[in-house]
Amino acid sequence: PPPEYGKVNEYQLVGDAGQKNGEKKLRRFLQLTKEWNSKQERLALVERVKGMEGMDAFCTIVANKDVPSLRKAHLLYLARGWGYKSDIWKRKSWVARSNSGSEKSKSKATGKRSGEEAG
Repeated sequence: PPPEYGKVNEYQLVGDAGQKNGEKKLRRFLQLTKEWNSKQERLALVERVKGMEGMDAFCTIVANKDVPSLRKAHLLYLARGWGYKSDIWKRKSWVARSNSGSEKSKSKATGKRSGEEAG
């Protein structure tokens, strides 16, 4: 299932290599659904999320069928709201950063890469 509403930024949309990015792929898929093309279905979804914090823009976009304004979070809200299952979203892999002094931070501080002599 799509990510939960509060966890949207922890996921990325996976597209087709060399063709469409994931956001375009999901947007196109949703545009072709019976729910998106039914004013009644769109307005029912708007009513369900209307009271949620930060959903004003989403409600306006969906009610007006404003496809160019749909963003990643909106697409995931639509997929979740209409119960679509897909493998297009993938959890981002988070890399823990070390404060132990990496090469990048050393070169930033000195202006030199490792192995270069000060001169």
